[in-house]
Amino acid sequence: MKRSLLSTTLFSCLALAALAQESPLLDASGEWLESDDVRVQTAWTSIQAPLAVDLMISGRVDYMGHRIEYQPNAPIDPFGEAVQIDETQVGLQLDLEKRRNRHQITASLNAYDGFRNFSSIWIDRYYRQQYGQGGIPGVSYESPEPKGFGTNFSYRYEAIPAAGYLTVSIGFLRDTVAPGYEIEDLGTSFELVQGEDSLNTWTGSIEWEGVVNSRARTRQTIRITNTTERDPRYGWSGALNFLISDKWISRTNGAYATEDPDFEAWSLSQTIECAIHPRWSLSATFRYYKDTGQIEAANLISSAAPELSTRQAFIALRYESEDQLSSYSFSVGPYETHYGQTGIGTERFFYLYQDRDWLWARISGRIVF
Repeated sequence: MKRSLLSTTLFSCLALAALAQESPLLDASGEWLESDDVRVQTAWTSIQAPLAVDLMISGRVDYMGHRIEYQPNAPIDPFGEAVQIDETQVGLQLDLEKRRNRHQITASLNAYDGFRNFSSIWIDRYYRQQYGQGGIPGVSYESPEPKGFGTNFSYRYEAIPAAGYLTVSIGFLRDTVAPGYEIEDLGTSFELVQGEDSLNTWTGSIEWEGVVNSRARTRQTIRITNTTERDPRYGWSGALNFLISDKWISRTNGAYATEDPDFEAWSLSQTIECAIHPRWSLSATFRYYKDTGQIEAANLISSAAPELSTRQAFIALRYESEDQLSSYSFSVGPYETHYGQTGIGTERFFYLYQDRDWLWARISGRIVF
């Protein structure tokens, strides 16, 4: 399916370029993230093409590759086996955007095939080694085929000409996921039971983006997310871009989310950018994230993550051509993840939730043909 999905997206992007009434816009980016035992490589490319003065179509293809040195926690899992795991994911997105005076409507379709993060791969490998050989009453372990599809609709209104924009959006995503397993005590016997293998997620948001004055621009977003078998998650995010001087720009971003029963998360990032040449700019960014984790106090196997904090710092060098038809950037810096102690039933995933020091790099470009 992955090859079919990738081929479909590439064909769609080429068709968009052929249909364009004006010069299409091509964006591309690649990222590399590596620690001692995990490597994550991602890449995406998109093409945007105007079909008419007020009609725009775009397509995007994503790729993600994981290489993991899986390590069982031997005292808890003496029969586990250390193995190297390679997994890939591909995805696509198609957008259609219609503008009319001060109104804009955007409809999006998206789909993906493959694991979405390395922790899901790690957890599934544990269940595969534990229950993949059978021999336990109840359900049988099944090799997962994670994938998903979704849609999103948004309406944007220019409330204040060139100075204030209100956006309302709603989205839906259906995921087929790798389920969890556990042995259930029936009193006189035990049997293996399986967790959810499909999730439905609805999201809704309202956003205000506006010009504060000639030097400042702000964005505020409120979002609600509702996923199968979970309480709704409420979130806020905000951004402030401030022109310090003709050469210096400040970009500040913050976010907060909460979900019952006891989950909270917040993040903050700060970027300072300086124009060091008419076509070159240099920036430095620091990001911090923290959440309370989702450990369950139970004597059962739990893959819920403990509390997490991350720190990232990087520098970026950006170039823009004299005709402003192309731009390129390169970013690099350290990234740290720190987990709290694993709880009862979670110690099986001790090596998954260990602290890691990563190296992160990104290269990206934009070209108008």
